[in-house]
Parts: sequence; C-alpha cells; structure tokens
Amino acid sequence: ERLEQEIDEYIERKREKTNIKKQLEKKREQLCRLLQTEKTNGEQVKEQYIQAEQEHHRIDEELQQVTQTLQQIRSRKEILEELQEDYSGFFQGVKEILKARHRLKGVHGAVAELITVPKHLEMAIEIALGSALQHIVVDCEQHAREAIQYLKKNQLGRATLLPLTNMKGRFLADRDIQKIAQHPKFIGIAHRLIACEQQYDNVFSYLLGRIVIARDLQAATEIAGKTGYRVRIVTLDGDVVNPGGSITGGAVSKQRAPLLARRRELDALTKQLMQTEHQKAMLQQKKQQ
Repeated sequence: ERLEQEIDEYIERKREKTNIKKQLEKKREQLCRLLQTEKTNGEQVKEQYIQAEQEHHRIDEELQQVTQTLQQIRSRKEILEELQEDYSGFFQGVKEILKARHRLKGVHGAVAELITVPKHLEMAIEIALGSALQHIVVDCEQHAREAIQYLKKNQLGRATLLPLTNMKGRFLADRDIQKIAQHPKFIGIAHRLIACEQQYDNVFSYLLGRIVIARDLQAATEIAGKTGYRVRIVTLDGDVVNPGGSITGGAVSKQRAPLLARRRELDALTKQLMQTEHQKAMLQQKKQQ
C-alpha cells in the first residue's frame, strides 16, 4: 500500500512537471511572437521614417526649384511691366499721348494695346498693320484734335489718331473671297483672325479687312494672281505681295519692338505667376503636415 502511494505521488509530480514544462513552452512561444512583432513594428517605423525623410527632402528640392522659377517669372514680368509703363518701342508722339491719357479726353489706347492675336499669327499681323500698330484710337474727331494740339503745343512729336466715329470697315468683295478661299494655303482674312472688343470692330476691319494671310510666299503669289494683284497678301513669315504685284520680304530686324508679343508674354507670365505661387503654397502646406 505504501508503494502504491509513492507511485501515485511520483506520477503526480511528473504530471506537474509536464504541465509546468508546457506552460513554460507556451510562455516562450508567446515571448517569441511578441519579440517578432516588436521587431516587425520597429522595422516598419524605421521604413516609415526613411520614407518621410525622403519625401521631406523631395519637397524641399521642389520648393527650391519653384522658388527659383518664381524669381525668374517675377523678374521677367517686372521688366516687361516697366517697358509697358514707359511705352517702350512706341514713337515719341504716340508715347506722349498714351502717358497723358489721364489728362486727354477720349483716349482708348494704341492699336497694339487693343488687339489680341494668336501667337503663330503675330508676325503676319504685325507686318500687316505696320506703323498702324501705333495708331491711337479715340472717341471722336474733337478728342483727336485735342490730342494733336497737345503734341503741337508741347513739341512732343506726331501721332495718327483713329476716331471711332469716323471708322468705317473695308472688306474684300465676296467674289474675291470665293476665288482665294479654296487655296490650300489660304489662312484667312486678317481681321477675322484677331480678337478685339466689339466697339473696335470697325477699327480693325478698316485696318485689316482687305488683307489676306497666306502660309508662305509661294501661296501668297498664287493667291494674289487670283485677285488680279488687287489685294495685299501677307505670309506667316512676314513676306508681302502688294497690290500691283510688288513683293516685299527678307529677314525681319531683331531690333524691332515686338509690341504684340510683349503684351501676350506679359499676360502669360501673369497667369504663370499665379499658378506657380499656388504650387509653392501647396508644397509649403504639404511640408508642414
């Protein structure tokens, strides 16, 4: 009986040891899993930190580039604005009237200020208008006389005035348009290719209503022939077939004042400046997050 008791006690102790061993093994497994989880979390945190640093560095570089771009845009815009405010490139008499527009009555502005031209047509329209780009649009004859008197009185040069009340459009005859419109390199009638406020329609149809724009000189001579050389044809490069058949062309001086291009570039820079400033603000906001 005593032997049986000892055997039972032995079996019980062995069972307890087995249970303890199982518990220890379970604890060890839990600890291993915990350590693995901590290791994984640590690696994830490290990876997130590295990614955040890289993103921060990328934003810094982009901010630097955007800031440099802003400086360049502002610098170019300021130069163009100074040229525009000083009416650089305009004849003296024209410049003086434009500067005095707040004192002179009825001055709307120079033709170059009142017209909008697609970039690819700027050369053709500048050549088509010639010095008329600097003609000044005014309300009426009285205001034109007052402006001219102002120039005379102060010895400030000469200018050509276009009173709105006097302007009557000049147009090509329908038969001439029908003759030339089918030519593959016919681009259009000049005054239909530009944009302006409605009140200036008569001004620009007067100046450009009988001028045709063609793609190149070969096309211009062919189109001119169809009209009996009675119409002025201007090419995209600025070559001209004049009424009567004479041809004007060659290299355009780089010293000319690009009045149309300057206005277009200033408008484009203003839009670009707003977009770039917005881009910089978004980057700064992202950097602070």
